[in-house]
Amino acid sequence: MKVIIVAGGNYEEDLVKSLINETEEDVFIIGADRGALSLILSGIKIDLAIGDFDSVTEEERETINTYSREVVGLNPLKDATDLEWAIDNALFKCRIKRGYYNTIYLFAATGTRLDHTFANINLLYKVLKENDDYMKIKAYIIDGHNRIRLLDERKRHVFYKDQLFGKYVSFLPFMGKVDKVTLKGFKYETDEAEFTEGNSLGISNEAKEDMLSVYFESGKLLMFESRD
Repeated sequence: MKVIIVAGGNYEEDLVKSLINETEEDVFIIGADRGALSLILSGIKIDLAIGDFDSVTEEERETINTYSREVVGLNPLKDATDLEWAIDNALFKCRIKRGYYNTIYLFAATGTRLDHTFANINLLYKVLKENDDYMKIKAYIIDGHNRIRLLDERKRHVFYKDQLFGKYVSFLPFMGKVDKVTLKGFKYETDEAEFTEGNSLGISNEAKEDMLSVYFESGKLLMFESRD
């Protein structure tokens, strides 16, 4: 089952609606700050609107209050972004219904504010840390050109060419060195390579075979699927 969170970055209505419409699964929808207004103006019902709502007018705030099933107002003086609060609520939803909601999609999490974009990519780690032997949650940041996820160590990650978001696939180390990276089925394969911060190794790979696999021994690896 899916949790969809829309933040206050570049909102792409068709992208969100396509994900909602392509599945018959239960979907829990969260609007983070101005993301709530974006959803409402798209005619999408919101289960939860959360934020300090400093990016909307009083009239728009009333619209959010009227058309959201639940609204949580936050103090603007806080140590976490509205999106992080939204993710915390999504994780709580996943925990209380363990195994029911298992995928979190983050939309409008990229945009002109690169500091927010970078912080939002870092929030993928918050979701990854929740995973244990009993609960597995996947998280994606999606915009019109990219799908971003964070891969964990000592697991064989398998992907299929026809399910990739775009032509290009890039792998970048997250929070330090990634050891023994083995990429199979790609145009540029690796065999126990070391991916370190401070260089561009891993950028702009492409699928060569129908089935692709990624394995690494230690660290965390960001995967970007991109299209021009």
